[in-house]
Amino acid sequence: MKSITKILIAEHDKNDLELLHEELKRGALSYIFEVVENKLAYVNALKYFKPDLILADYTFPSFDGPTAFKIREKMAPDTPFIFVSGTIGEERSIELIRNGVTDYALKDNLKSLTTKIERALKESKEKQQKIKLDEDLKRSEEKYRQITETAQEGIWLIDENNYTILVNKKMADILEYSIAEMMGKQNYHFMDDEWKKKASDHIANGRLGITENINFKYITKSGKVLWASLVTNPVFDDNGMYKGALAMVTDISKLKESEQRYSDLFQLSPQPMWVFETETLKFVQVNRAAIALYGYSEEEFMNMTLLDIKSASDGFSIELDQMQYADGAIFNQTLLHSKKSGDIIEVEIFSTSILINNKTFRSVIAFDVTEKNLFELNLTKAIIKTQEDERYEIGSELHDNVCQLLAVGQLNLEMLRKSLAESKIPVFNQCKESISSALSEIRNLSHRLAPVFFDDSTLHEAFKRLFNSFLVNDGCKFLLHFDDVIIKYPIPIELQLNLYRIMQEQFRNILKHSNATLIEVKVLLYNGKLKMIVTDNGIGFDNHDVKSGIGMANMKRRAELFSGKFEMNSSRGNGCEMVINIPLAEIN
Repeated sequence: MKSITKILIAEHDKNDLELLHEELKRGALSYIFEVVENKLAYVNALKYFKPDLILADYTFPSFDGPTAFKIREKMAPDTPFIFVSGTIGEERSIELIRNGVTDYALKDNLKSLTTKIERALKESKEKQQKIKLDEDLKRSEEKYRQITETAQEGIWLIDENNYTILVNKKMADILEYSIAEMMGKQNYHFMDDEWKKKASDHIANGRLGITENINFKYITKSGKVLWASLVTNPVFDDNGMYKGALAMVTDISKLKESEQRYSDLFQLSPQPMWVFETETLKFVQVNRAAIALYGYSEEEFMNMTLLDIKSASDGFSIELDQMQYADGAIFNQTLLHSKKSGDIIEVEIFSTSILINNKTFRSVIAFDVTEKNLFELNLTKAIIKTQEDERYEIGSELHDNVCQLLAVGQLNLEMLRKSLAESKIPVFNQCKESISSALSEIRNLSHRLAPVFFDDSTLHEAFKRLFNSFLVNDGCKFLLHFDDVIIKYPIPIELQLNLYRIMQEQFRNILKHSNATLIEVKVLLYNGKLKMIVTDNGIGFDNHDVKSGIGMANMKRRAELFSGKFEMNSSRGNGCEMVINIPLAEIN
Protein backbone atom coordinates (compact mmCIF):
# COMPACT_ATOMS: atom_id res chain seq x y z
CA MET A 1 0.00 0.00 0.00
CA LYS A 2 1.38 3.41 -1.06
CA SER A 3 2.05 5.70 1.89
CA ILE A 4 0.36 9.12 2.20
CA THR A 5 2.64 12.12 2.35
CA LYS A 6 1.79 15.02 4.68
CA ILE A 7 2.64 18.31 2.91
CA LEU A 8 2.70 21.73 4.59
CA ILE A 9 2.14 24.50 1.95
CA ALA A 10 3.06 28.09 2.80
CA GLU A 11 1.28 30.07 0.03
CA HIS A 12 -0.98 33.15 -0.09
CA ASP A 13 -2.00 33.13 -3.77
CA LYS A 14 -5.04 30.95 -4.45
CA ASN A 15 -4.27 30.64 -8.19
CA ASP A 16 -0.74 29.47 -7.48
CA LEU A 17 -2.12 27.06 -4.91
CA GLU A 18 -4.52 25.60 -7.45
CA LEU A 19 -1.74 25.14 -10.00
CA LEU A 20 0.34 23.44 -7.33
CA HIS A 21 -2.43 20.95 -6.54
CA GLU A 22 -2.93 20.19 -10.21
CA GLU A 23 0.74 19.37 -10.60
CA LEU A 24 0.76 17.16 -7.52
CA LYS A 25 -2.26 15.25 -8.75
CA ARG A 26 -0.75 14.96 -12.23
CA GLY A 27 2.32 13.42 -10.65
CA ALA A 28 0.06 10.78 -8.96
CA LEU A 29 1.35 11.75 -5.54
CA SER A 30 -0.76 10.46 -2.64
CA TYR A 31 -0.86 13.26 -0.06
CA ILE A 32 -2.75 15.30 2.48
CA PHE A 33 -1.95 18.94 3.06
CA GLU A 34 -2.35 22.00 5.21
CA VAL A 35 -2.03 25.56 3.87
CA VAL A 36 -0.73 28.47 5.97
CA GLU A 37 -0.33 32.18 5.14
CA ASN A 38 1.31 33.60 8.26
CA LYS A 39 3.99 32.83 10.80
CA LEU A 40 1.69 31.73 13.65
CA ALA A 41 -0.21 29.26 11.48
CA TYR A 42 3.10 27.98 10.11
CA VAL A 43 4.53 27.39 13.57
CA ASN A 44 1.35 25.62 14.75
CA ALA A 45 1.36 23.40 11.66
CA LEU A 46 4.95 22.35 12.30
CA LYS A 47 4.02 21.60 15.88
CA TYR A 48 0.74 19.74 15.38
CA PHE A 49 0.46 18.71 11.71
CA LYS A 50 4.06 17.43 11.66
CA PRO A 51 4.55 17.44 7.88
CA ASP A 52 6.75 15.08 5.87
CA LEU A 53 7.55 17.89 3.40
CA ILE A 54 7.33 21.72 3.27
CA LEU A 55 6.53 23.65 0.06
CA ALA A 56 6.97 27.42 0.59
CA ASP A 57 6.69 30.54 -1.54
CA TYR A 58 9.64 32.85 -1.27
CA THR A 59 7.65 36.00 -0.57
CA PHE A 60 4.11 36.80 0.56
CA PRO A 61 2.53 39.81 2.33
CA SER A 62 2.77 38.86 6.03
CA PHE A 63 5.49 36.26 5.88
CA ASP A 64 8.48 35.19 3.77
CA GLY A 65 10.25 31.97 2.75
CA PRO A 66 13.66 32.60 4.40
CA THR A 67 11.95 33.13 7.77
CA ALA A 68 9.94 29.92 7.26
CA PHE A 69 13.18 28.06 6.51
CA LYS A 70 14.87 29.37 9.68
CA ILE A 71 11.87 28.32 11.79
CA ARG A 72 12.00 24.88 10.17
CA GLU A 73 15.71 24.65 11.01
CA LYS A 74 14.86 25.01 14.69
CA MET A 75 11.62 23.02 14.90
CA ALA A 76 11.96 20.29 12.22
CA PRO A 77 15.50 20.29 10.83
CA ASP A 78 15.12 16.89 9.14
CA THR A 79 11.95 17.81 7.19
CA PRO A 80 12.65 18.45 3.44
CA PHE A 81 12.10 22.12 2.46
CA ILE A 82 11.41 23.11 -1.18
CA PHE A 83 10.93 26.70 -2.35
CA VAL A 84 8.18 27.12 -5.00
CA SER A 85 8.46 30.65 -6.32
CA GLY A 86 8.62 32.80 -9.44
CA THR A 87 11.00 35.40 -7.99
CA ILE A 88 14.11 33.32 -7.15
CA GLY A 89 17.04 33.82 -9.42
CA GLU A 90 19.63 31.14 -10.22
CA GLU A 91 22.36 32.65 -8.00
CA ARG A 92 20.01 32.95 -5.03
CA SER A 93 18.74 29.38 -5.54
CA ILE A 94 22.30 28.01 -5.43
CA GLU A 95 22.98 30.00 -2.26
CA LEU A 96 19.80 28.71 -0.61
CA ILE A 97 20.68 25.07 -1.43
CA ARG A 98 24.20 25.70 -0.09
CA ASN A 99 22.61 26.92 3.16
CA GLY A 100 20.53 23.75 3.55
CA VAL A 101 17.38 24.19 1.46
CA THR A 102 16.45 20.86 -0.09
CA ASP A 103 15.51 22.14 -3.56
CA TYR A 104 13.52 24.78 -5.46
CA ALA A 105 10.97 24.90 -8.30
CA LEU A 106 9.75 27.79 -10.46
CA LYS A 107 6.02 28.43 -10.52
CA ASP A 108 6.03 28.86 -14.27
CA ASN A 109 7.63 25.41 -14.70
CA LEU A 110 6.20 22.92 -12.18
CA LYS A 111 6.66 19.79 -14.30
CA SER A 112 9.73 18.72 -12.32
CA LEU A 113 8.11 19.37 -8.90
CA THR A 114 6.81 15.82 -8.34
CA THR A 115 10.19 14.37 -9.21
CA LYS A 116 11.91 16.77 -6.81
CA ILE A 117 9.42 15.95 -4.06
CA GLU A 118 9.92 12.19 -4.50
CA ARG A 119 13.69 12.65 -4.52
CA ALA A 120 13.53 14.83 -1.41
CA LEU A 121 11.32 12.31 0.40
CA LYS A 122 13.62 9.47 -0.60
CA GLU A 123 16.71 11.33 0.59
CA SER A 124 14.93 12.26 3.80
CA LYS A 125 13.94 8.65 4.40
CA GLU A 126 17.47 7.44 3.74
CA LYS A 127 18.80 10.17 6.01
CA GLN A 128 16.42 9.11 8.78
CA GLN A 129 17.40 5.47 8.31
CA LYS A 130 21.05 6.44 8.46
CA ILE A 131 20.44 8.46 11.62
CA LYS A 132 18.64 5.48 13.15
CA LEU A 133 21.42 3.12 12.09
CA ASP A 134 23.99 5.49 13.50
CA GLU A 135 22.08 5.68 16.77
CA ASP A 136 21.67 1.88 16.87
CA LEU A 137 25.36 1.50 16.09
CA LYS A 138 26.26 3.98 18.79
CA ARG A 139 24.10 2.12 21.31
CA SER A 140 25.56 -1.20 20.15
CA GLU A 141 29.09 0.14 20.39
CA GLU A 142 28.39 1.45 23.86
CA LYS A 143 26.95 -1.88 24.90
CA TYR A 144 29.91 -3.69 23.29
CA ARG A 145 32.31 -1.33 25.02
CA GLN A 146 30.67 -2.05 28.36
CA ILE A 147 30.86 -5.79 27.71
CA THR A 148 34.48 -5.72 26.63
CA GLU A 149 35.55 -3.46 29.47
CA THR A 150 33.76 -5.50 32.14
CA ALA A 151 34.57 -8.94 30.67
CA GLN A 152 36.52 -11.29 32.92
CA GLU A 153 38.33 -12.62 29.84
CA GLY A 154 40.77 -10.88 27.56
CA ILE A 155 39.35 -9.88 24.17
CA TRP A 156 41.86 -9.56 21.32
CA LEU A 157 41.08 -8.77 17.66
CA ILE A 158 43.73 -8.85 14.94
CA ASP A 159 43.41 -7.98 11.25
CA GLU A 160 44.38 -10.09 8.25
CA ASN A 161 48.02 -9.03 8.68
CA ASN A 162 48.04 -10.02 12.38
CA TYR A 163 48.05 -6.42 13.66
CA THR A 164 46.09 -5.67 16.82
CA ILE A 165 43.01 -3.57 16.08
CA LEU A 166 41.12 -4.08 19.34
CA VAL A 167 41.88 -5.23 22.88
CA ASN A 168 40.01 -4.73 26.10
CA LYS A 169 41.55 -3.63 29.38
CA LYS A 170 41.57 -7.19 30.74
CA MET A 171 43.67 -8.34 27.78
CA ALA A 172 46.11 -5.49 28.23
CA ASP A 173 46.36 -6.22 31.97
CA ILE A 174 47.06 -9.90 31.31
CA LEU A 175 50.14 -8.99 29.25
CA GLU A 176 51.06 -6.01 31.51
CA TYR A 177 50.61 -3.46 28.72
CA SER A 178 48.24 -0.54 28.26
CA ILE A 179 45.62 -0.71 25.52
CA ALA A 180 47.47 2.02 23.58
CA GLU A 181 50.73 0.04 23.76
CA MET A 182 49.11 -3.07 22.31
CA MET A 183 47.18 -1.36 19.52
CA GLY A 184 48.88 -1.63 16.14
CA LYS A 185 51.35 -4.33 17.23
CA GLN A 186 51.40 -7.75 15.63
CA ASN A 187 50.47 -10.63 17.90
CA TYR A 188 53.98 -12.03 17.29
CA HIS A 189 55.35 -9.13 19.34
CA PHE A 190 54.16 -10.88 22.51
CA MET A 191 55.75 -14.32 21.82
CA ASP A 192 59.17 -15.95 21.78
CA ASP A 193 60.59 -17.47 18.59
CA GLU A 194 59.34 -20.98 19.33
CA TRP A 195 55.75 -19.88 19.76
CA LYS A 196 55.84 -17.47 16.80
CA LYS A 197 56.14 -20.53 14.56
CA LYS A 198 53.25 -22.23 16.37
CA ALA A 199 51.16 -19.05 16.07
CA SER A 200 51.76 -19.06 12.30
CA ASP A 201 50.40 -22.60 12.07
CA HIS A 202 47.27 -21.68 14.05
CA ILE A 203 46.69 -18.52 11.96
CA ALA A 204 46.92 -20.69 8.84
CA ASN A 205 44.14 -22.84 10.34
CA GLY A 206 42.10 -19.69 10.94
CA ARG A 207 42.42 -18.68 7.28
CA LEU A 208 40.83 -22.05 6.50
CA GLY A 209 37.90 -21.18 8.77
CA ILE A 210 38.94 -23.46 11.64
CA THR A 211 37.86 -22.42 15.15
CA GLU A 212 40.34 -23.55 17.80
CA ASN A 213 40.60 -23.96 21.57
CA ILE A 214 44.29 -23.95 22.45
CA ASN A 215 46.77 -23.23 25.22
CA PHE A 216 49.40 -20.66 24.28
CA LYS A 217 52.57 -19.18 25.77
CA TYR A 218 53.15 -15.41 25.78
CA ILE A 219 55.84 -13.11 27.15
CA THR A 220 54.57 -10.19 29.25
CA LYS A 221 55.98 -6.67 29.21
CA SER A 222 58.13 -7.49 32.25
CA GLY A 223 59.50 -10.61 30.54
CA LYS A 224 57.51 -13.20 32.49
CA VAL A 225 56.17 -16.33 30.84
CA LEU A 226 52.37 -16.33 30.76
CA TRP A 227 50.18 -19.28 29.78
CA ALA A 228 46.76 -18.53 28.35
CA SER A 229 43.80 -20.50 27.08
CA LEU A 230 42.53 -19.14 23.74
CA VAL A 231 39.24 -19.69 21.94
CA THR A 232 39.87 -18.29 18.45
CA ASN A 233 37.28 -17.48 15.78
CA PRO A 234 38.32 -16.41 12.28
CA VAL A 235 36.60 -13.31 10.82
CA PHE A 236 35.52 -13.11 7.16
CA ASP A 237 33.87 -10.34 5.12
CA ASP A 238 30.72 -10.72 3.01
CA ASN A 239 32.83 -11.96 0.12
CA GLY A 240 34.40 -14.72 2.19
CA MET A 241 37.76 -12.96 2.46
CA TYR A 242 39.75 -13.53 5.65
CA LYS A 243 39.83 -10.30 7.67
CA GLY A 244 41.49 -11.45 10.89
CA ALA A 245 40.64 -13.35 14.07
CA LEU A 246 38.95 -12.73 17.39
CA ALA A 247 40.27 -14.49 20.49
CA MET A 248 38.84 -14.87 23.99
CA VAL A 249 41.84 -15.16 26.29
CA THR A 250 42.03 -16.57 29.84
CA ASP A 251 45.15 -16.47 32.01
CA ILE A 252 45.90 -20.07 33.08
CA SER A 253 49.40 -19.51 34.46
CA LYS A 254 48.43 -20.66 37.95
CA LEU A 255 46.77 -23.76 36.49
CA LYS A 256 49.93 -24.47 34.50
CA GLU A 257 52.05 -24.09 37.64
CA SER A 258 49.74 -26.53 39.42
CA GLU A 259 49.98 -28.95 36.48
CA GLN A 260 53.76 -28.66 36.54
CA ARG A 261 53.85 -29.42 40.26
CA TYR A 262 51.61 -32.43 39.63
CA SER A 263 53.85 -33.51 36.74
CA ASP A 264 56.96 -33.22 38.93
CA LEU A 265 55.33 -35.21 41.73
CA PHE A 266 54.09 -37.75 39.19
CA GLN A 267 57.41 -38.21 37.37
CA LEU A 268 59.70 -38.01 40.42
CA SER A 269 57.63 -40.37 42.58
CA PRO A 270 59.66 -43.44 43.56
CA GLN A 271 56.48 -45.52 43.24
CA PRO A 272 55.09 -46.57 39.83
CA MET A 273 52.16 -44.38 38.78
CA TRP A 274 49.95 -44.21 35.71
CA VAL A 275 46.74 -42.66 34.41
CA PHE A 276 44.31 -44.54 32.18
CA GLU A 277 41.01 -44.03 30.37
CA THR A 278 38.11 -45.72 32.16
CA GLU A 279 36.29 -46.64 28.94
CA THR A 280 39.17 -48.17 26.97
CA LEU A 281 41.61 -48.95 29.86
CA LYS A 282 44.27 -47.33 27.65
CA PHE A 283 47.32 -45.78 29.34
CA VAL A 284 47.57 -42.00 28.86
CA GLN A 285 50.42 -41.23 31.29
CA VAL A 286 53.11 -43.32 33.01
CA ASN A 287 55.97 -42.18 35.24
CA ARG A 288 59.61 -43.21 35.21
CA ALA A 289 59.19 -45.62 38.13
CA ALA A 290 56.51 -47.55 36.21
CA ILE A 291 58.77 -47.71 33.16
CA ALA A 292 61.62 -49.02 35.32
CA LEU A 293 59.48 -51.63 37.13
CA TYR A 294 57.62 -53.08 34.16
CA GLY A 295 60.40 -52.73 31.56
CA TYR A 296 58.25 -51.11 28.85
CA SER A 297 59.19 -47.78 27.25
CA GLU A 298 56.83 -44.82 27.50
CA GLU A 299 55.99 -45.20 23.81
CA GLU A 300 55.13 -48.87 24.34
CA PHE A 301 52.93 -48.01 27.33
CA MET A 302 51.00 -45.45 25.24
CA ASN A 303 49.96 -48.28 22.90
CA MET A 304 48.89 -50.62 25.74
CA THR A 305 45.94 -51.10 28.07
CA LEU A 306 45.68 -52.43 31.63
CA LEU A 307 44.95 -55.85 30.17
CA ASP A 308 48.50 -56.00 28.81
CA ILE A 309 50.10 -55.93 32.26
CA LYS A 310 47.63 -58.24 33.98
CA SER A 311 48.78 -61.73 34.80
CA ALA A 312 46.63 -64.31 33.01
CA SER A 313 46.21 -66.18 36.29
CA ASP A 314 44.76 -63.17 38.13
CA GLY A 315 41.06 -62.30 38.23
CA PHE A 316 40.12 -59.10 36.44
CA SER A 317 36.38 -58.45 36.48
CA ILE A 318 36.20 -57.27 40.09
CA GLU A 319 38.99 -54.76 39.57
CA LEU A 320 37.38 -53.33 36.44
CA ASP A 321 33.94 -52.99 38.01
CA GLN A 322 35.26 -51.23 41.08
CA MET A 323 37.80 -48.99 39.35
CA GLN A 324 35.39 -47.89 36.62
CA TYR A 325 32.37 -47.13 38.75
CA ALA A 326 33.74 -46.11 42.16
CA ASP A 327 33.95 -42.41 41.21
CA GLY A 328 35.27 -40.29 44.04
CA ALA A 329 36.30 -43.36 46.07
CA ILE A 330 39.78 -44.79 46.52
CA PHE A 331 40.05 -48.29 45.12
CA ASN A 332 42.59 -50.63 46.77
CA GLN A 333 43.49 -54.20 45.81
CA THR A 334 46.49 -56.50 45.54
CA LEU A 335 46.92 -57.90 42.03
CA LEU A 336 49.26 -60.01 39.95
CA HIS A 337 50.96 -58.13 37.13
CA SER A 338 53.23 -59.34 34.36
CA LYS A 339 56.44 -57.48 33.45
CA LYS A 340 57.79 -57.21 29.91
CA SER A 341 60.29 -59.94 30.82
CA GLY A 342 57.42 -62.26 31.71
CA ASP A 343 58.15 -62.16 35.45
CA ILE A 344 55.05 -62.11 37.65
CA ILE A 345 54.95 -59.54 40.45
CA GLU A 346 52.43 -58.76 43.16
CA VAL A 347 51.39 -55.12 43.33
CA GLU A 348 49.13 -53.32 45.75
CA ILE A 349 47.36 -50.52 43.89
CA PHE A 350 45.51 -47.44 45.05
CA SER A 351 43.32 -45.76 42.43
CA THR A 352 41.07 -42.72 42.36
CA SER A 353 39.32 -40.62 39.72
CA ILE A 354 41.06 -37.55 38.31
CA LEU A 355 39.73 -34.78 36.05
CA ILE A 356 41.90 -33.76 33.07
CA ASN A 357 40.54 -31.25 30.53
CA ASN A 358 37.00 -31.86 31.80
CA LYS A 359 37.30 -35.62 31.25
CA THR A 360 37.42 -38.21 34.02
CA PHE A 361 40.36 -40.62 34.13
CA ARG A 362 41.70 -42.99 36.82
CA SER A 363 45.01 -42.31 38.52
CA VAL A 364 46.89 -45.31 39.96
CA ILE A 365 49.85 -45.65 42.32
CA ALA A 366 51.34 -49.13 42.65
CA PHE A 367 53.55 -50.72 45.29
CA ASP A 368 55.60 -53.80 44.42
CA VAL A 369 54.83 -56.08 47.37
CA THR A 370 56.30 -59.26 45.87
CA GLU A 371 59.18 -59.54 48.36
CA LYS A 372 57.07 -58.32 51.26
CA ASN A 373 54.31 -60.83 50.56
CA LEU A 374 56.82 -63.62 50.02
CA PHE A 375 58.34 -62.86 53.41
CA GLU A 376 54.89 -62.75 55.03
CA LEU A 377 53.95 -66.00 53.27
CA ASN A 378 57.05 -67.77 54.58
CA LEU A 379 56.43 -66.32 58.03
CA THR A 380 52.81 -67.54 57.92
CA LYS A 381 53.97 -70.97 56.81
CA ALA A 382 56.41 -71.09 59.72
CA ILE A 383 53.72 -70.01 62.20
CA ILE A 384 51.21 -72.54 60.87
CA LYS A 385 53.84 -75.28 60.85
CA THR A 386 54.67 -74.46 64.48
CA GLN A 387 50.96 -74.56 65.33
CA GLU A 388 50.52 -77.86 63.53
CA ASP A 389 53.60 -79.36 65.19
CA GLU A 390 52.29 -78.32 68.58
CA ARG A 391 48.84 -79.71 67.82
CA TYR A 392 50.33 -82.99 66.60
CA GLU A 393 52.44 -83.21 69.71
CA ILE A 394 49.43 -82.57 71.97
CA GLY A 395 47.20 -84.85 69.91
CA SER A 396 49.80 -87.61 69.87
CA GLU A 397 50.37 -87.26 73.61
CA LEU A 398 46.65 -87.53 74.27
CA HIS A 399 46.32 -90.52 71.94
CA ASP A 400 49.46 -92.41 72.87
CA ASN A 401 49.78 -91.59 76.54
CA VAL A 402 46.54 -90.40 78.15
CA CYS A 403 44.40 -92.84 76.19
CA GLN A 404 46.74 -95.70 77.09
CA LEU A 405 46.64 -94.78 80.76
CA LEU A 406 42.84 -94.70 80.67
CA ALA A 407 42.76 -98.02 78.81
CA VAL A 408 45.02 -99.60 81.48
CA GLY A 409 42.81 -98.10 84.18
CA GLN A 410 39.79 -99.60 82.48
CA LEU A 411 41.42 -103.09 82.46
CA ASN A 412 42.41 -102.83 86.10
CA LEU A 413 38.90 -101.75 86.97
CA GLU A 414 37.55 -104.79 85.17
CA MET A 415 39.79 -107.02 87.29
CA LEU A 416 38.20 -105.64 90.46
CA ARG A 417 34.69 -106.59 89.37
CA LYS A 418 34.79 -110.09 90.87
CA SER A 419 35.76 -108.82 94.28
CA LEU A 420 32.94 -106.28 94.48
CA ALA A 421 29.73 -106.80 96.37
CA GLU A 422 26.58 -106.88 94.29
CA SER A 423 25.48 -103.56 95.79
CA LYS A 424 28.61 -101.89 94.40
CA ILE A 425 28.11 -103.05 90.79
CA PRO A 426 26.03 -99.98 89.68
CA VAL A 427 28.83 -97.66 90.85
CA PHE A 428 31.36 -99.90 89.08
CA ASN A 429 29.40 -99.69 85.80
CA GLN A 430 29.08 -95.93 86.10
CA CYS A 431 32.85 -95.58 86.52
CA LYS A 432 33.46 -97.87 83.55
CA GLU A 433 31.09 -95.82 81.31
CA SER A 434 32.78 -92.59 82.37
CA ILE A 435 36.20 -93.96 81.43
CA SER A 436 34.83 -95.18 78.08
CA SER A 437 33.31 -91.73 77.37
CA ALA A 438 36.59 -90.05 78.30
CA LEU A 439 38.49 -92.39 75.97
CA SER A 440 36.07 -91.60 73.11
CA GLU A 441 36.26 -87.84 73.68
CA ILE A 442 40.04 -87.86 73.90
CA ARG A 443 40.32 -89.93 70.70
CA ASN A 444 38.06 -87.45 68.84
CA LEU A 445 40.03 -84.55 70.24
CA SER A 446 43.36 -86.10 69.28
CA HIS A 447 42.06 -86.81 65.76
CA ARG A 448 40.94 -83.20 65.39
CA LEU A 449 44.25 -81.92 66.70
CA ALA A 450 46.32 -84.30 64.59
CA PRO A 451 44.37 -85.60 61.59
CA VAL A 452 46.28 -88.26 59.70
CA PHE A 453 46.17 -88.37 55.87
CA PHE A 454 47.45 -91.67 54.56
CA ASP A 455 47.42 -93.01 51.05
CA ASP A 456 44.19 -94.79 51.85
CA SER A 457 42.66 -91.81 53.74
CA THR A 458 41.32 -89.00 51.49
CA LEU A 459 40.17 -85.45 52.26
CA HIS A 460 36.64 -86.66 51.71
CA GLU A 461 37.03 -89.28 54.46
CA ALA A 462 38.75 -86.80 56.77
CA PHE A 463 35.80 -84.42 56.39
CA LYS A 464 33.40 -87.24 57.22
CA ARG A 465 35.34 -88.01 60.40
CA LEU A 466 35.32 -84.31 61.26
CA PHE A 467 31.54 -84.19 60.87
CA ASN A 468 31.12 -87.22 63.11
CA SER A 469 33.32 -85.67 65.78
CA PHE A 470 31.07 -82.58 65.82
CA LEU A 471 27.77 -84.43 65.92
CA VAL A 472 26.61 -83.00 69.22
CA ASN A 473 23.28 -81.59 68.09
CA ASP A 474 20.78 -83.99 66.61
CA GLY A 475 18.80 -81.00 65.28
CA CYS A 476 21.59 -79.99 62.86
CA LYS A 477 21.88 -81.77 59.52
CA PHE A 478 25.15 -82.07 57.56
CA LEU A 479 25.32 -82.46 53.75
CA LEU A 480 28.66 -83.19 52.09
CA HIS A 481 29.25 -83.17 48.32
CA PHE A 482 32.61 -83.94 46.68
CA ASP A 483 33.08 -83.88 42.90
CA ASP A 484 34.24 -87.26 41.62
CA VAL A 485 37.16 -85.45 39.99
CA ILE A 486 38.23 -83.96 43.34
CA ILE A 487 37.98 -87.31 45.13
CA LYS A 488 40.44 -88.79 42.63
CA TYR A 489 42.62 -85.67 42.36
CA PRO A 490 46.08 -85.94 44.02
CA ILE A 491 45.68 -83.05 46.45
CA PRO A 492 48.94 -82.38 48.33
CA ILE A 493 48.90 -83.42 51.99
CA GLU A 494 49.77 -79.87 53.11
CA LEU A 495 46.76 -78.44 51.24
CA GLN A 496 44.47 -81.16 52.60
CA LEU A 497 45.56 -80.32 56.12
CA ASN A 498 44.90 -76.60 55.65
CA LEU A 499 41.49 -77.19 54.07
CA TYR A 500 40.71 -79.45 57.02
CA ARG A 501 41.73 -76.70 59.45
CA ILE A 502 39.61 -74.11 57.59
CA MET A 503 36.65 -76.49 57.63
CA GLN A 504 37.22 -77.21 61.32
CA GLU A 505 37.27 -73.49 62.22
CA GLN A 506 34.15 -72.70 60.21
CA PHE A 507 32.25 -75.67 61.71
CA ARG A 508 33.14 -74.44 65.18
CA ASN A 509 31.85 -70.93 64.31
CA ILE A 510 28.59 -72.24 62.84
CA LEU A 511 27.80 -74.52 65.77
CA LYS A 512 28.69 -71.84 68.29
CA HIS A 513 26.99 -68.78 66.80
CA SER A 514 24.56 -69.50 63.98
CA ASN A 515 21.75 -71.67 65.42
CA ALA A 516 21.75 -73.40 62.04
CA THR A 517 19.74 -76.56 61.31
CA LEU A 518 21.51 -77.26 57.99
CA ILE A 519 25.18 -77.13 57.05
CA GLU A 520 26.15 -77.89 53.45
CA VAL A 521 29.68 -78.39 52.14
CA LYS A 522 30.62 -78.59 48.46
CA VAL A 523 34.12 -79.29 47.15
CA LEU A 524 34.39 -78.82 43.39
CA LEU A 525 36.90 -78.47 40.58
CA TYR A 526 36.03 -75.33 38.57
CA ASN A 527 38.19 -73.55 35.95
CA GLY A 528 41.37 -75.17 37.23
CA LYS A 529 40.59 -74.18 40.82
CA LEU A 530 39.59 -76.17 43.86
CA LYS A 531 36.45 -74.49 45.15
CA MET A 532 35.18 -75.20 48.66
CA ILE A 533 31.79 -73.70 49.59
CA VAL A 534 30.39 -73.94 53.11
CA THR A 535 26.84 -72.64 53.67
CA ASP A 536 24.42 -72.67 56.57
CA ASN A 537 20.86 -71.54 57.17
CA GLY A 538 21.58 -69.83 60.48
CA ILE A 539 20.85 -66.31 61.72
CA GLY A 540 23.67 -64.76 59.68
CA PHE A 541 25.42 -61.46 60.38
CA ASP A 542 26.18 -58.11 58.73
CA ASN A 543 29.55 -58.19 56.99
CA HIS A 544 30.08 -54.50 57.74
CA ASP A 545 29.41 -54.89 61.46
CA VAL A 546 31.64 -57.88 62.10
CA LYS A 547 35.37 -57.33 62.47
CA SER A 548 37.74 -60.04 61.33
CA GLY A 549 38.75 -62.08 64.37
CA ILE A 550 41.68 -64.43 64.86
CA GLY A 551 39.75 -67.43 63.50
CA MET A 552 38.70 -65.67 60.29
CA ALA A 553 42.18 -64.21 59.83
CA ASN A 554 43.68 -67.70 60.19
CA MET A 555 41.31 -69.11 57.58
CA LYS A 556 42.21 -66.29 55.17
CA ARG A 557 45.95 -66.80 55.74
CA ARG A 558 45.68 -70.54 55.17
CA ALA A 559 43.92 -69.95 51.82
CA GLU A 560 46.52 -67.36 50.79
CA LEU A 561 49.33 -69.83 51.55
CA PHE A 562 48.28 -71.55 48.32
CA SER A 563 47.62 -68.33 46.32
CA GLY A 564 43.96 -68.79 47.12
CA LYS A 565 41.09 -66.38 47.76
CA PHE A 566 38.91 -66.36 50.86
CA GLU A 567 35.42 -64.82 50.86
CA MET A 568 32.82 -64.63 53.61
CA ASN A 569 29.31 -63.50 52.60
CA SER A 570 26.44 -63.06 55.01
CA SER A 571 23.51 -60.86 55.97
CA ARG A 572 21.18 -60.90 58.92
CA GLY A 573 18.55 -63.65 58.69
CA ASN A 574 20.05 -65.19 55.54
CA GLY A 575 22.69 -67.55 56.87
CA CYS A 576 26.33 -67.47 55.84
CA GLU A 577 28.45 -68.58 52.90
CA MET A 578 32.21 -69.16 52.96
CA VAL A 579 33.99 -69.61 49.61
CA ILE A 580 37.59 -70.80 49.17
CA ASN A 581 39.23 -70.76 45.71
CA ILE A 582 42.63 -72.47 45.33
CA PRO A 583 44.40 -72.47 41.90
CA LEU A 584 45.54 -76.08 41.57
CA ALA A 585 47.89 -75.31 38.66
CA GLU A 586 50.07 -73.18 40.94
CA ILE A 587 50.05 -75.81 43.70
CA ASN A 588 51.27 -78.54 41.35
